[in-house]
Amino acid sequence: MSEAERAVFELVGARCAPDLTWLRAGADLDLATVDTGRRELGAQCAEPIRWLLVKIGADCFVDLRGVRMLRDATRTLRGRGATLLIISDSPLLRRVLHNLDLDGDLPLRGSAREAQEEVDRNGHR
Repeated sequence: MSEAERAVFELVGARCAPDLTWLRAGADLDLATVDTGRRELGAQCAEPIRWLLVKIGADCFVDLRGVRMLRDATRTLRGRGATLLIISDSPLLRRVLHNLDLDGDLPLRGSAREAQEEVDRNGHR
């Protein structure tokens, strides 16, 4: 199986709640994986969820195509009243989002704990 055919996002455990899904990027988010990643995120965005939490490790490379994929999924969910939170402590990803003036459009949280606190504060359905 080629790099582009491999799953890009992995479900982290079972669904935590009917309206909450946690994913982990298991591959770089770049030219080689963006088509597969878009299909996978699109399938998650079609589910009746309120929260989609996406963990991107510091070792995961995210190019402009990957940023656009995340931005588009964020906008799709926002249009349905749902939220995508990116979880990453990568200073490089934070800087890329800031330099592209997307730090307001792509909610980035530094830890899973910080993301979970936001979910708890804003509640489930």
